Amino acid sequence: MKKLLSLLLALTMILPLVGCAAFAENADPIMITVIATSDVHGKVLPINYATGEPSPNVGLSMIASMIEQVRATEKNVVLVDGGDTVQGSAMTYYYSYFAPEKDDPMMKALRLMDYDMWCLGNHEFNNDLPILKRQIEYVMSPDNGEEHSVPMSAANFVAKGTEWDSWMGVPYIVKEFEGVKVGVIGMDTPNIPAWEVESHYEGIDFRNLVPTVEHFVPILREQEGCDVVIVVAHSGVEDAVSTDGNDPADYENQVRAMINLTTGIDAVVYGHFHNTDYREDILNAEGKVVPVLAGGGGEGLGFMKLAYDPATKTVTPVTAENGYRFLADQEGLVENQKVATALAPYNEELQAYLDQPLGTATGAFSNKNISLQPTALMDLLNKAQLSAVPAQLSICAPLTSGAEVRDLIPAGDIPMRLLYQLYVFENWLYRVNMTGEQLRLWLEHATTNYTSAWDPDYLGGGYYTDEIYGLYYEIHYYAPEGKRIQNMQYQGQPVAPDQVFSVVMNNYRFTGGAGFMQAAGLTPEDYSLTDMYTGDTLGNDNGQVRNILAQYIRDQKEITPTVESTWQFFRTKEDAIAAGAKVVE
Repeated sequence: MKKLLSLLLALTMILPLVGCAAFAENADPIMITVIATSDVHGKVLPINYATGEPSPNVGLSMIASMIEQVRATEKNVVLVDGGDTVQGSAMTYYYSYFAPEKDDPMMKALRLMDYDMWCLGNHEFNNDLPILKRQIEYVMSPDNGEEHSVPMSAANFVAKGTEWDSWMGVPYIVKEFEGVKVGVIGMDTPNIPAWEVESHYEGIDFRNLVPTVEHFVPILREQEGCDVVIVVAHSGVEDAVSTDGNDPADYENQVRAMINLTTGIDAVVYGHFHNTDYREDILNAEGKVVPVLAGGGGEGLGFMKLAYDPATKTVTPVTAENGYRFLADQEGLVENQKVATALAPYNEELQAYLDQPLGTATGAFSNKNISLQPTALMDLLNKAQLSAVPAQLSICAPLTSGAEVRDLIPAGDIPMRLLYQLYVFENWLYRVNMTGEQLRLWLEHATTNYTSAWDPDYLGGGYYTDEIYGLYYEIHYYAPEGKRIQNMQYQGQPVAPDQVFSVVMNNYRFTGGAGFMQAAGLTPEDYSLTDMYTGDTLGNDNGQVRNILAQYIRDQKEITPTVESTWQFFRTKEDAIAAGAKVVE
């Protein structure tokens, strides 16, 4: 009898295990749905703040309705944002500087929409560091009514003096669906010191993406027991191929290197490029396809479904369903009322600020030929810079590519909102000492940013074709690179190579943006070259270029589109001959 009981007991223990093994072998894959936004840049409501007009195809309050639809139809959903969230609109700027006592509107939206993770972007560091810290602390604060705590992640931003302690936030999160553990790591481009002043990122040790993955993926797999690992990275998919993750070929964009040189990642969501592609052409170090989803730019929702097979413990993308879903393609979609209602008071206060008059323009300031000849618009911007920073010369980049001719400042009253159309990003000004030769090299670098695909309607290179106000020079575009800048003069006298000038430029250029400092033989962020910074002299609000221009217009009361600069652009030798200029051979 005892032997029989023992046999029965053994069978009762074995049979469930046999059943489990059979279930695992025949189980259906468990679906994990990743939905993502990125590079929203302050577009929280469907409004164009530069014009005051509705803009129904952008904004988190519209995207929130798409998210509700996904959550209603999919069981296991991970919602992430890939960064560049709190900068880029009048809404975000106003509540960062003018109403800091109020909850940040973008962070409020993320909390109301119950995001699982917010990953930092580079533009989060445009403002003072206390502003970003305030935003992080609020978004991660405990649940409150309809608002839910949202973890912030930037695993490769390590607290200085530590091995891998997070500067702020968490390195990763873990969610569980139907017994499947999903780990999500957030990372940001480590290139921020090339764009920002040091006080905006104080205390951060920036790490590359590959070593960060090599550190945290084993923790997720072995210690947290994750079956699926997803990376959310505010860094682009670079063209270059890297062989060393500690020294990648492209420091700013490292997603390809991160995948190629590591194992253990099942899927990637990336931002920074503002694009909407979905791709399965990047292989990891073992030759496995890692699906990559772009988060877009606030005009919809990235969607990626992954199938986890419990039997083989493998992850496969459900390719037919994956890609970017645009707001413009969603028929009958209406704004999410929970988000819209919560942010309505924010919008009302903001509109009053944007409608404030600054002055009057007696005529229109057009962007026509903005990179090919002196314009009233560029002269206005440079004069505004010099009003805040006394200097001999002013460097300024065109605020438009000029591809579409339009009046950037129309004739008539000038409201504050117009300046948010001119200046999308926040910049401050430095006064820098430069020699005549360094100025020439700066302009030579600008000439490399013109396109060579000339046609009669082409208007110039745009954003990276810097102009120098207060200096006469000739651009001989037909000449070989390095010989295009000729006949530089200051106040009617030839400029000597070693002649020193005080020059005003913005912080993006001073910290190495677009390679101008390097091209001129200068070291980015060499503070021995500068003796004035508007963030110090005027404060981080008044010293910001958009507000410097606003104050200049207020002081002038009336601005007239006049052209004072005289530099010349010669596309061909014939153009130079016709103008009486010496031809460069």
